Amino acid sequence: MNNRPRIILDCDPGVDDAFAVVAAARWADLVGITTVAGNVSLACTTNNALRLRDLLGLKVPVHTGAEGPLKGTPVFADHVHGVDGLGGIDLPEPTSGPDSENAIEYLVESTRSEEGLHLVPIGPLTNIALALKADPSLAHRVASITLMG
Repeated sequence: MNNRPRIILDCDPGVDDAFAVVAAARWADLVGITTVAGNVSLACTTNNALRLRDLLGLKVPVHTGAEGPLKGTPVFADHVHGVDGLGGIDLPEPTSGPDSENAIEYLVESTRSEEGLHLVPIGPLTNIALALKADPSLAHRVASITLMG
């Protein structure tokens, strides 16, 4: 019997979320990764998620999400995480791009096709807010939302 939770990791891969991707790949059934601007720009967080997917040999989709907060302008933490979000670590460029540029649709459709998924947003909550706005019943289909905020 498999007791590993099936999760979608919604993240803004800087150094901290890189460790979270590693942990999720080891301790959960990682169903997908959605990216959001946060520690660095959306282009960087998505690129980092793709680089990590390749490095870890993961067979999970990566979907690009929100470029900034619902209101106001993004504030990045490149002074902490480096310009690329991963402290300048030398990882190869990804071998493929994101599976889609619509994380919100992916979140809604994934939770419709498989009830009981766990959402684990560990970056800005913009993708989750937009998914709940698009489909409020999403909250009743997931097993949990475990967040770092």
